[in-house]
Amino acid sequence: MTPFEAFRHAGQDGRTTLVVRGELDLATAHHVVTRAKEWAAEVPADTGPQGSIQLDLSGVTFLDSTGLGALIETRSIALAAGRAVELCAASAAVERVLALAGLTSLFAEPAGGQE
Repeated sequence: MTPFEAFRHAGQDGRTTLVVRGELDLATAHHVVTRAKEWAAEVPADTGPQGSIQLDLSGVTFLDSTGLGALIETRSIALAAGRAVELCAASAAVERVLALAGLTSLFAEPAGGQE
């Protein structure tokens, strides 16, 4: 079993990536929301595309409804801060749940990036 981790990583392009690994479920979902809130509080409002947060969910081995709710809340936090959330990588488990829930498009990268 992959131990759970949720951490923010600042890329060389200035974008922040929220990396999540392990099981994203009732026991761990609050960590993702906490990291998203920290990010929203720290990123200045006028940062353009660098103000978006990228989600790297390639290491998520399991996603339940509570974890899905945390992803939706992360998106809401970003939108309230005037920013976007882009899914830059997802495991098969995440892709399957997003597709079954009909939510894949909520985390799609905007065409041409966000201005």
